[in-house]
Amino acid sequence: LSETGDLSWWEGHYYSTKAPGLAVASLPLYVPLERAGLWPDSRSAQLWLLTTWTVLTSALLLVLLVRRVAEDLAPGTGMLAALTLAAATLVLPFGTLFFAHVPAALLVFWAFARLLARRGAAVAGLVAGLAVCVEYQTALAGAILVLYAAHAGGLGRAARYAGGLVAGVLPLLAYNAWAFGSPTHVS
Repeated sequence: LSETGDLSWWEGHYYSTKAPGLAVASLPLYVPLERAGLWPDSRSAQLWLLTTWTVLTSALLLVLLVRRVAEDLAPGTGMLAALTLAAATLVLPFGTLFFAHVPAALLVFWAFARLLARRGAAVAGLVAGLAVCVEYQTALAGAILVLYAAHAGGLGRAARYAGGLVAGVLPLLAYNAWAFGSPTHVS
């Protein structure tokens, strides 16, 4: 964190200014390797492992999801859409860095894809809420998707989506309450 300046100071402790979701997603890889004494000493090896586990995997899943959605919307276009996303957008460079942008994009697009396919509005909201846990700014996309859910399926569908969205944000609120004493206080 000292390299980026992404630090905040609160009541005698340093915190990252980023949402905690990427760090939490890293734990299933980090904890077992560290406890087994297999966590590498090299900082570059650590970053490579964490990036591969979280960000690169998210980039690959995002490309595959875009391929499927494009193919469903316009048969024959899925591969071109996936290749364009992978090679001609910031998904490629950000897919190689330990930043939350790509995992957050995957979650938001996944929520949109579920709404587009008219599958489980509550689950779509949950996924969009988890995106906020990964990157705060995705709250705007989550709010826009409430409008899309209402437009595509009425107020009942929008309410189910909004309920899922609130449930998805609960881990972030719990973290904020634990770390800062208030669910609405962010780092």
